[in-house]
Amino acid sequence: MPASFTSLAQTGMAVLTDVASSPGEPPMDLTTHSGASDALDYLDGKLNQVNEVRALLGADMNRLTAAASNAGN
Repeated sequence: MPASFTSLAQTGMAVLTDVASSPGEPPMDLTTHSGASDALDYLDGKLNQVNEVRALLGADMNRLTAAASNAGN
């Protein structure tokens, strides 16, 4: 289910509502400051997890590249 935007005519801002969560993720309420802050904290943690995995994969790739290079010498 895609997220929907509600326009606030008074402020000219758009508010993201009805954010669908994937299974296993907490529901995200972006209608309040507290809810939006919690959602950002959660997503920041998930991005950190992705970055950690990417760093490990990059390190492994560097080791494999070096081993392949050394094997060719």
